[in-house]
Amino acid sequence: MFQAIHVLLSPGQKRVAIGSSRSKGQTAQVKPPKNFAILEAVYVPGTPVTDFRYHDSAKLIKGGGTLRIEVHYTPNGKAVSDQTKIGFALAKEAPQRKFIMLAPKSLADTRRHIPPGETNWETRGELEFGQDAQLVWFMPHMHLRGKDMTYSLTFPNGRTDTVLSANFNFNWQLGYELEEPIRVRKGTRMEVVAHHDNSANNPYNPDPTKEVVWGNLTSEEMVLPWFGVIVDKDSDPEKILSIRKGGCSPIKALLSTPVTRPTLPFPVPGRKNGQ
Repeated sequence: MFQAIHVLLSPGQKRVAIGSSRSKGQTAQVKPPKNFAILEAVYVPGTPVTDFRYHDSAKLIKGGGTLRIEVHYTPNGKAVSDQTKIGFALAKEAPQRKFIMLAPKSLADTRRHIPPGETNWETRGELEFGQDAQLVWFMPHMHLRGKDMTYSLTFPNGRTDTVLSANFNFNWQLGYELEEPIRVRKGTRMEVVAHHDNSANNPYNPDPTKEVVWGNLTSEEMVLPWFGVIVDKDSDPEKILSIRKGGCSPIKALLSTPVTRPTLPFPVPGRKNGQ
């Protein structure tokens, strides 16, 4: 059964992609951010298409890179076929701002596994904005032992606000689209705190007696605090935020290979009131 489509910006092959002005046969390479995973879009059957015209912004997909399309399925024991199509709606005029979905790759510590029976395993990370931006969207992502995730901002004047505190359920992964953007200034810090439940109290836990490692499989775990920002059209995604020293622990890139064995849908937020 078809589950979801993820469109991600990936390194690797050199090929001319959408938007490239290069001649046939020429090659180029667009390098994605080293410290952040970039998500271009997510879709599951029944949800509206993703619309990035939020406050007159748009997505920018440069030529010369590679778009990796992840199509997730749940096997049902029968041979089936499908025909997947990806459509793009192009802006009639060049927008002055762009919408970027990103998440730090280094939030979880791969050296510290979640112990068996642990009810509230905490992961904490801190980022700092290197430029002014507008926060407009959040989507916590974990796996079957995911419990909750909280995003908070500490502004340059010292004020701290909790901008999202969400319980997590792998059956119903939600994106949260803000009615009004949160304006953040350079130097604003974002702290993300997540918890996992590896105990028998978690009805989705495959095996509370096993130690859990970090990885791509649904039976393993992730901490990807996706969020969406609107920035100037010339902004470098790698320079929008930095990972504060000591705020996050080293991790291998979790998205270096496609996620395998997904078992449940991965919804994306829709537009409100026809916007």
